[in-house]
Amino acid sequence: GGVLFVSLAAVPRFGDKPLAPRAAAIVVLCAWLWVTECVPLSVTALLPLFVLPLLGVGTADSIAKAYFNDIQFLFLGSFAIARAMEKFNLHKRIALRVLLFFPWPKALLLAFMLVTFVLSMWIANTATAGVMVPLLLSILDRINDDAAE
Repeated sequence: GGVLFVSLAAVPRFGDKPLAPRAAAIVVLCAWLWVTECVPLSVTALLPLFVLPLLGVGTADSIAKAYFNDIQFLFLGSFAIARAMEKFNLHKRIALRVLLFFPWPKALLLAFMLVTFVLSMWIANTATAGVMVPLLLSILDRINDDAAE
């Protein structure tokens, strides 16, 4: 993989496209790293972002625009918030508060709708769904524990 990368990157030009061998070298290197998994796939995926500008194939700005856009960062931030809420057991705290205010089973659906509504005001709907699943599981565990006693 590394030998093929260096040999392709060293080719001066390919027809009327002087940067094509360098770009092909990155593709071959990433394919080799992906197949062999000698580095994590996330490193392999981000490798062109750093190596293509170093080889002069494109500017860092144009390559970064192909990797990132506003929607992707919205999802990334929302999932980070959802993960942080799970890490600090905020979903369990919310579940217990919901059970305090809505102890009867018929009102539980309304409680979930309200919690989902409030959460979706601050984080993306997909992340809200990601938070609501552990919250629902926490409430179901609590209900099962109460029923067992």
